[in-house]
Amino acid sequence: MDPSVAIADVYFPRCSAALEKHSINPLVTYNVFIRSKKPYIVCGLQQCADLLEFLGAEVKLLYKDGDLVPAGTETIMLYSGKARQVFDAETFICAIISAQSTAATAMSEIVEAANDKPVFYFGGRHRSPGADLDWCKGAMAGRATAVATVPTAETLGTKAIGTMPHAFCLIAGSTLEASKMFHATHPDIPLVVLLDTFGTELDDAEQLVEYWGEKLYGVRLDTHGGRTMQGCCGDPGVTVEAVNLLREHLDLCGGLDVKIFASSGFTSEKVRKFEALTDAVDAYGVGISKGYVELNATADIIMLNGKRNHKVGRYEDRFEGDNFVT
Repeated sequence: MDPSVAIADVYFPRCSAALEKHSINPLVTYNVFIRSKKPYIVCGLQQCADLLEFLGAEVKLLYKDGDLVPAGTETIMLYSGKARQVFDAETFICAIISAQSTAATAMSEIVEAANDKPVFYFGGRHRSPGADLDWCKGAMAGRATAVATVPTAETLGTKAIGTMPHAFCLIAGSTLEASKMFHATHPDIPLVVLLDTFGTELDDAEQLVEYWGEKLYGVRLDTHGGRTMQGCCGDPGVTVEAVNLLREHLDLCGGLDVKIFASSGFTSEKVRKFEALTDAVDAYGVGISKGYVELNATADIIMLNGKRNHKVGRYEDRFEGDNFVT
C-alpha cells in the first residue's frame, strides 16, 4: 500500500477516486507552512520530500530539518505533482512535519534553557509507539543528547540511554542492591542510580558513594510531587533546594565527581529556573509532556497546471501574476 494512503483522512482517497472516475488529473502545486506566533525549529521535511518524490512529485525545500523558521506563515516546502498521485499524501505530510517540528522546537527551548548541558528525551511513555519515532526524530533535531526507546534509537543510528526505573529498585529491595544488580549485568554502562524510590535520598547517596567509590558515575533525582526529598523542608518534588542539598551531601561524603541527573516534569521554564539558581544539575531528563506549544502544518493547493489557483482570502498577496512569491 502507498504509505501516504495508509493514514490518509478518508476524504482524500474518496476524492481521488472521483477524480479518476471523471478522468481528471491536473498538475497541482502545494504550499506547506506552519502558522506560528514565534520562531520554531522545523523537522520532517526530508522524510516528506522522500515520499513525495517516490510518488513522482517535484519538491522544493525552503528549509532543511533543524533550521529555525521565522514566526508567521513562512513557506517551508513546495511540491508539484499529478493530483491523483499526490492528493492522498496531505495527511501524512502535515502529520509528520507537525509532530517532528513540535518536538524539535520544544527540545530546542529546553536545551537552550539548560545552557547546552546534556538533555535526554524520555518521552516514549507519553506517545503511542507509532508517534514515538517522530517525536524522537524531532527531539534529536532539537539537539537532545539521546533518546531512551531502543527501537527508535536503533532506527536513528544511535544507542538508547537510560539505567533503572523505580520498579526495578522496588523489586531489588533497596537502592544499593539495585545498583549492584544493574552493574553486575551491565558493567560497561556508566552507573547512574535512581535515588528516590524509598524516600531516603541522602542516606542512599552516601551508601552508594561508600560502596562504589569512583565507579559511581551519577545519581538521578526524580522525587515525585507528593513528597519532599529527605532533608528538605520546602516544596515537594525535584527542587532547587533538593539538588543543592544533594550536591552538598555528595561532596561531604566523598562523591565530589558524582554527577546529578534531574528528571520529573522539567519544561524549558523549569530548567531555566534551575539554571538561574543552581549549578548542581549536570544533566536533565525530559518527557516533553507539558509546557510546549503544539505546531500544526498546513498544505494548500496554490496552482493548477501552472496557473494561480487557491482558496480565497489566503494567498492574494503572495503572487506576482502566476508566480508564487516565497
